Amino acid sequence: MDINSLRSIALFLEYPSLIKIASLQNRTHAAISAQMKKLESHYGIALFKKDGRNLKLTEEGELFANVAKDIVQLNSSLKAIPTEAPLSLKFGIPSDYLNRYFLDLLEALSDTNPFIHIELVVENTKSLIERWEKGDLDLAIVSQLYADSKDNVIMMVHGKWLTSKDNNIFINGESDILKVALYDESCLFHKAVIHDVRIDPKLHLVATTSDTPALIKLAKSGQAIVAMGHTSKSKDLVEVVDPKLPKLPNIFVKLLIKDSLDGLDKENIKAVLKPLDSTK
Repeated sequence: MDINSLRSIALFLEYPSLIKIASLQNRTHAAISAQMKKLESHYGIALFKKDGRNLKLTEEGELFANVAKDIVQLNSSLKAIPTEAPLSLKFGIPSDYLNRYFLDLLEALSDTNPFIHIELVVENTKSLIERWEKGDLDLAIVSQLYADSKDNVIMMVHGKWLTSKDNNIFINGESDILKVALYDESCLFHKAVIHDVRIDPKLHLVATTSDTPALIKLAKSGQAIVAMGHTSKSKDLVEVVDPKLPKLPNIFVKLLIKDSLDGLDKENIKAVLKPLDSTK
């Protein structure tokens, strides 16, 4: 039983808006939508119908939501007693994906394993893949330049050169030498362009770092053009298109799951992470 999905549909009785329900539970709208689609698919019913630009519960949906409300209330009144040792997982994730994925993944894992224990390993993709190949991780989110049909691809990240709208990206005001900044050598963007950056006299490498907040701060200050994924772009940043800048690759973000892992709802994990895909 996915108690979090039942809680979401029960809330619709009081708050008929998936956006509002997502806000109440500190979840994304896409994650709540995925919960509803999973319920409809699992139980073979249509929970919602269009009401102008809004959603409205169908008759079956209203009945289901009321039953879900009773189950949620009953679940809240029972004292959970663990009957077996908690599931323990070692989960690897790069720092730049931590805020985007970890809370949703934790909730997905907790749905079927309420007493789960997670050892969080925050390292760069290169280190995580090395750990994975040694069997040191149970789950991992990593970035690679390739993907095939067997991979659990969460998202494709487009490489962009970003800086502030109000910037100072030229050396001493000279309009022909651009200041750039990169992640460190473990980053795929770094590997793709570092040779061109170093040999081009029209480009000056200001800084390299493994710290995402530091790169974002550098971009927002307008002190350099920073190579980052399109998901890092905000209203404070603009994309720079200049023929002097090397082309950045697209990167596949993948979820690695150990095949031998028991007691884990792998499909639920994939369903929660997939709606976070953004390729714009």
